[in-house]
Amino acid sequence: MEPLQVDIVHFYPADNAQPHNTRKYEVVNELNPTTAVVRRGQPFSGVVRFKRPIDEENDVVQLVFVLDELYSNCGPRAACGPPGLYQWPACHERS
Repeated sequence: MEPLQVDIVHFYPADNAQPHNTRKYEVVNELNPTTAVVRRGQPFSGVVRFKRPIDEENDVVQLVFVLDELYSNCGPRAACGPPGLYQWPACHERS
């Protein structure tokens, strides 16, 4: 069996902006936004599509979220830390 390859990753920038109170961010308001702005501790929606169906007995899928140092100095009201300090639990829903 060939390795699992990612086809599309999309985090629904406009849909996630409302519950995260980030609708005023410029990157969310672009014509075709590709960057989602979410706040820590709140759930968000996203999709990862693969080029073939997942074989749950043989494929292992891990999602790793990294905070770039460029964005880690978020300001006085944000709690930021070095990458790897916090972990997010993730679950998947079958559609």
